[in-house]
Formats: sequence, C-alpha cells, structure tokens
Amino acid sequence: WKPLMARKDDRQVFVREAALITLGRVASDDALRAEARQVLVEAIKDPNHLVARAAALGLFYVADETSILPMAKLAEDPKTSSDLRAFLAITLTAIGSDMAAPLLMKMVSSEKSADFELVSAALMALGYTPGPEPLRFLTEVYGNKKYRAELRAMAIESFGRRGSVADAQKVLLDALDDRETDIRRSA
Repeated sequence: WKPLMARKDDRQVFVREAALITLGRVASDDALRAEARQVLVEAIKDPNHLVARAAALGLFYVADETSILPMAKLAEDPKTSSDLRAFLAITLTAIGSDMAAPLLMKMVSSEKSADFELVSAALMALGYTPGPEPLRFLTEVYGNKKYRAELRAMAIESFGRRGSVADAQKVLLDALDDRETDIRRSA
C-alpha cells in the first residue's frame, strides 16, 4: 500500500496511472477503500485526462455513495474528456446509482455534439440500468432514424443486457427484420 501511495503523484504519467488503478483494485478493507476513494475522487479532477481516467478506473472498485456526486458532476460536464465521462458513467451504473440512468440518457440525447464512443458507452450502460425509463429510452433510440445505424444497433444490443424477455422480445423481433445489417446482427 505504501509504495502505491508514494507513486500516486509520480512525475511519470504511466506510473501514476498504474498506481491509481491499482489503489482501487487492491484496497482490501474498509479503511483502505476509504483512503483509496479519497485519493481517487481527487485525481478524477486531474488536468491530464489519462491520470483522471485511471482514477475513474480505480473508483470502479471502491466507489460508494460519497463519491457519486463528484463523479456525476464531471460526467455531466461536456468540457470533460469523453473517455473520462464514459468511465465515470459506467462506474455510476456499476454501483447502482440512481443518477446513472438520467445521466446516460442525457449523454445519448446530446449525440450530435458528443463523441461516438461516449454515446456508445452510454447506450451499453443503459442495458444494465433497471427501470422503465431506460427501457423506454432505448426503444425510442432504436426507433428514431436521426440516430445513425451503429447507435441504433447499440440500443438493440442493450435490450439483451436487460435480462428480461418480456421487456425485449417485441423490439428484438422487429429489429431482426430491420434493413440495416448492424441492427439485425445486434438483434
């Protein structure tokens, strides 16, 4: 633990990245998880997006209610790098935050100004977000031709992640007959 803490501020970016990710992965008890969380929440604000992204990856393992608001604020900010926003949104999804679904839907809705990878990650994460709103939203994205075929295919794929035949059956059957190859393949 001590060597990792010593390297969390290393001058070499790749050393800092490795230390931050590993802090989250190896925090083995409540005290270490709390210490890692404190370091990682601060590091997601680092001006170097590689360092910030590594901190977001570390948070995937140790995030809790105390880290939700700082993660959500950065993930909502369009000035934040797309890769960091995507990692934060996926971490919020993984910890079951109520803030995840609205954030993910907002990321997809801003599709014209957003990075493709960010929108794709948000659509994928919506497949793991419970409730009727994400289901309705995924259905709308699939049915809306303003979204490019690759994104509509991602929405279809997310139906499979939801784990409910009743939720997905009609949409998936419709998608099997879609004229877009990517959508049929995803269905």
